[in-house]
Amino acid sequence: GGRGVSSCYQEGIAFLATKMSVRNAVAVFNVMTRREGTADELSLATFSSDVECVGARLIAYKESLAAAILSEHHFSPDTGLFHGNELPPEYKTAPHKTITIRPSEIMGYSEESFSKEFLDPGPGPAEGDFSKPDMEEYPTVKVRRTSRKSLTPGEAEKACREYVLHNNNRGRDINKWVLRPFEFEADSSEVLYISIDAVLVPEQCESRLAGGKSRQKDKKTFISHWNIRLEFDNTHYSVTSADKDEAYRETLAVILKNHLYTKYIVFFTDGEKCIFDDIDRYFSAWEHTIYLDWFHLQEKVFSLMTMIIKAERVVDPHGKTEYYKRGSRKGEIKSQEKTSLSRLYARELCLILWYGNTPEALTYLANINPDVVKSQYWLDELIAYIRNKKQWITCFALRKKAGLRNSSNGVESQNMVTVSNRQKKKGMSWRERGSAVLASLTALFDNREAADWFYNHQFSFQLNNQASC
Repeated sequence: GGRGVSSCYQEGIAFLATKMSVRNAVAVFNVMTRREGTADELSLATFSSDVECVGARLIAYKESLAAAILSEHHFSPDTGLFHGNELPPEYKTAPHKTITIRPSEIMGYSEESFSKEFLDPGPGPAEGDFSKPDMEEYPTVKVRRTSRKSLTPGEAEKACREYVLHNNNRGRDINKWVLRPFEFEADSSEVLYISIDAVLVPEQCESRLAGGKSRQKDKKTFISHWNIRLEFDNTHYSVTSADKDEAYRETLAVILKNHLYTKYIVFFTDGEKCIFDDIDRYFSAWEHTIYLDWFHLQEKVFSLMTMIIKAERVVDPHGKTEYYKRGSRKGEIKSQEKTSLSRLYARELCLILWYGNTPEALTYLANINPDVVKSQYWLDELIAYIRNKKQWITCFALRKKAGLRNSSNGVESQNMVTVSNRQKKKGMSWRERGSAVLASLTALFDNREAADWFYNHQFSFQLNNQASC
């Protein structure tokens, strides 16, 4: 840390360290600078020490910058909360227009008669007699963020109304469609989307026994990295930290620095209780909505269903069927695609949840044929999960029709870029300091702040354009 090194050298070793293993990075650096085999050849220990020093200075600067911005706006740099009892008017969220879709009004029913006819399920379906949405409506194709439709508020409301009228008609089983009122943001270009997720990397054993063997731990431990991605009108900023509270303080600093505190905030999370508690703690003074991320909801359902349903393979009613094309058996079934029974149950449950119909989803789970259930414990776990998260499960189908986002895919890609690509599934374990340094340096390049930091020794938490990333 005491050696005088150039900005160009610091940028070079930081970039190499974020892209490949230290051993490979040192080899590449020595070849590119023609030091290989000379007295000036860079050693592994020097490279690692210099990278750690560069990253440590970066982390210290980020924390001090966040504290300065919070103090400037009268927020506590220690807690991230406003010093006064209530936020002043200039910091409060501006009124934001929302679209409210009420199926009862669209279909010409009074709220009372609609509730009685469409929402009261009665005794419930008999065992094995469930309302199953059409399989072709399932969102099997993952839509890229750049190709998502951008509808005006008027177009979005019209698309949603047409969708409700088309699907909630008397000729179909209404239990599987849009029933309860849903509210959506009217203009997504005026909404600040925040996605929050944590990624775990294996922690390294600090002490070693004689002979170089690691001391065996009683239990494998992990280092948590908190990634928070802010997206506003085709711009974004990535916050990463091994300290959860520091990640939220830096997020607040980015919001204050870019004057985003007047925007309506929409959160996407994976359903971890601590995240809901943190949002309530840090953002309770601002208008916001929390949605359960569709990707994680599907993942939860599919993973638990494999533990709930017995391992059997059955003919997939919606899979491909191969027929004889000629001869005396032309038209007869030659073979049928098979799938696991748990996958069929998971797909049917996800189809119900795709429309935000949590009462129907709970009824579906309560009436699963006990002959195919191998673990009642995990079935109860899934029922409890949906019951506890139902207030954050929206009608994903309507949001898709309105051209709005349904997923925290931005923070998932951030997890891959800042942490997973370099630190996970590489057969390596990490110290917390070294892991945090690599994640922070990677985020620095991802946020397009490297030039300012290495040559001007500062940066400003400025959002950058997604198109250039």
